[in-house]
Amino acid sequence: MAGSLVEAMAGMREEEALSIAREMLEGGTDPMAILEQSREAMELVGARFAEGKYFLPELMMAGEMLREISELT
Repeated sequence: MAGSLVEAMAGMREEEALSIAREMLEGGTDPMAILEQSREAMELVGARFAEGKYFLPELMMAGEMLREISELT
């Protein structure tokens, strides 16, 4: 499952990202590992924004996903 959370978040698939994070927690994954993957996803989103591929709405959505995942952990 490693990488799936990053891909889901960076791909703007909010429900999938939250579902993966929940499954990871239920499976015993260290919450810090989940937050690290979330950080990696945010870096990808930031890079895509810098490249002009993503815009403000995607940044806001990624931030919202990060907030929700942080609340889960």
